[in-house]
Amino acid sequence: MNKLFLGLLIGIFLISFVQADTINLGDFVVTVEQDSCFNIPNSCDNCTAMNLTVTYPNGTIIFSDGEMTSEDGYHYNYSFCNTSEEGRYFITFHYIEDEIYPESDSTWIKVNPSGKILTEGQAIFGGFFLFILLAIGWIFLYMAFNLKESSVRIFFTLASFVFLMGTLIIAFVISYNAGLTSQINSSITSMAYAFGLVFFVLFAYILIKQIQEAIHSFNERKGYEIDI
Repeated sequence: MNKLFLGLLIGIFLISFVQADTINLGDFVVTVEQDSCFNIPNSCDNCTAMNLTVTYPNGTIIFSDGEMTSEDGYHYNYSFCNTSEEGRYFITFHYIEDEIYPESDSTWIKVNPSGKILTEGQAIFGGFFLFILLAIGWIFLYMAFNLKESSVRIFFTLASFVFLMGTLIIAFVISYNAGLTSQINSSITSMAYAFGLVFFVLFAYILIKQIQEAIHSFNERKGYEIDI
């Protein structure tokens, strides 16, 4: 059983996620954790200064012409902490040459509760891993109901419970790190608790019945041996 638990833990850690604390304008999607701070960098080789304007997902301007700092006159940086709302934040950079705005550039970031987002490859791997765990769990449950030896049935019942609960836990971890909103994550959490409780009660009932059958079978064999 310890090996089964270890296998599930390894499976959880094999599913890696992407988290960004610093914006890279070359990334396709940049995600940051809600209510956290992160650095917004940019560079310009012929600017005397650089400002930026940041807009909330609802279109409200958080601030306009915020001054970015630079130590070498080429790399600019701004520490941003107003990430209380979920969604896309739009950022506009103003490149300044001698107090003149010659051009601007825009990008956006995504803020969600986890600050993470699944790549397509990670989502496929996670789905495949969940399918394998679920299939093993149901196979073990089938064996627990169809084998004759009581002790073996108890083992496969416990093994099935571990794999099915592991599937539920890993599915919750994946959903939390998939960039969903807090409302959806809250609904998924409630469903996970409900399914977990049902699984626990159901398997507890099955296990108790199997233990009773095993004790009864043991007593019958013991009584038969004593008669001899």
